[in-house]
Amino acid sequence: MWIIRRKTDFVPEDYGIYRYSGKECVRIAGKTAGMAAVVGYLFYDSIWGCLLLFPVFLAAELFGKKKLIAERRRHLTLEFRDALAGVSAALSSGYSAENAIGEALKDLRLLYPDGALIVREFVYMNARMRNGSTAEEVLSDFGERSGTEDIRSFAEVFSAAKRGGGNMIAILQRSIDKINRRIEVKREIRTFLAAKRYETLILKMMPFGIILYLRICSPGFLEPLYHNAAGIEVMTVLLLLYLGCAAAADRLMEVEI
Repeated sequence: MWIIRRKTDFVPEDYGIYRYSGKECVRIAGKTAGMAAVVGYLFYDSIWGCLLLFPVFLAAELFGKKKLIAERRRHLTLEFRDALAGVSAALSSGYSAENAIGEALKDLRLLYPDGALIVREFVYMNARMRNGSTAEEVLSDFGERSGTEDIRSFAEVFSAAKRGGGNMIAILQRSIDKINRRIEVKREIRTFLAAKRYETLILKMMPFGIILYLRICSPGFLEPLYHNAAGIEVMTVLLLLYLGCAAAADRLMEVEI
């Protein structure tokens, strides 16, 4: 018997894997076409240069998912912080661990739309607990799939506090406070790096500005570099050097926080 999955059903997601949507593919194709047109015009002055660069840039864009994965995990962690406030409040009110997750879902639905990742995750966790899973199991599974230290560490503390007994509310509150402080520190670091990334972007755009300026103000100055084998080789080497420097600059900005 075939089972038809409804669009509203939630499939547990591995946050270490990113799948492009149709809209994202269209946006990436448009962005890549623009990049290929600019680089092909400035470095080769040829429609063939644009056409040959397009698949290269497209492949680099499609396979460069590391930033998108990191950004999605960052948003998930920020949303999870709001979920922790709901869980903590429910536990303080006397709810069990399983019921506290259900109460937190009510608060999350007031803060986020139903399509938000954290809402979908809490809906999934509540559905699993109705089928017999424990709060420790669903949180541990979420922590492993999220790939984020904050969610994973909270799941571990939650499990240890529930098994070990004691003042569970106080233990979890300390864990929540620690996670909140860590998130604020990360936010301050990202704010500092944002300015540096902007400066890096300006430096990366300068070579294109210089070539465009020369082509407009001194058209004959770069003419020997176009439409001949030696010029194409020189411009290709320069382009490769530029791409290498740009990649190195981006790598320097990738600080693990």
